[in-house]
Amino acid sequence: MKSRYWVVVTFLLTFSKLSTMAQSTTACTLNPTNRTVTICTPENRTAPIQSPVRVVAGCADSRVISIIQIYINGQKVKQFSSNQIDETIPMTNGNNNIAVLCKERSGVFFSTNINTAVSGGCQFQGPGHLVGCLPVWNTTVPSPVHFVARDQDPGNLIHGMRVVDSSTQAVLYQGCGRNLDTWIKLAPGTYSFTVESLYGCADPPPGSAEGVQVGPVTVY
Repeated sequence: MKSRYWVVVTFLLTFSKLSTMAQSTTACTLNPTNRTVTICTPENRTAPIQSPVRVVAGCADSRVISIIQIYINGQKVKQFSSNQIDETIPMTNGNNNIAVLCKERSGVFFSTNINTAVSGGCQFQGPGHLVGCLPVWNTTVPSPVHFVARDQDPGNLIHGMRVVDSSTQAVLYQGCGRNLDTWIKLAPGTYSFTVESLYGCADPPPGSAEGVQVGPVTVY
């Protein structure tokens, strides 16, 4: 009886853990099957949606998940030490492949992917790889202002992003990574901004790999 008791307890603990991992993240009910990835948002679709795109996904696993990653068209754009993710990601016009990979602490990984069409709101504004999505030119927005941009970075050289007030050259934000998604509190007025991609996340101005102009934008 004692050995049977422990078998039952082990099964219940494993089932409970897997069930917990399969609970809903933000508006996302996961497939409870072990070692599966569920992408709740967006869905496979040919009708285009606006960029930036909200990606909501999670991993169901009986073992501990060490990282979750998002790949857009084969390039890793986000990584967290978690079993779920809810991120807004800029994407270019056309068909975009979104893959979510989950990795166990043991090193085993599993993934799934979808394809979704994207249109408008996030377009290249020059010959380079940097794309600015928010704020949108010639719009009126409340403070704090939401900035979203991404460097496609095919050479894996970009490690930082910066937002500069084009009039005063004041650095409003600077951080690591090739994806910018931040909110900046600004006084009411009309602004133009420069969003810059950086080779190093601590690079001092001036100097950047690429830059795109955003503005005029009226802030209230």
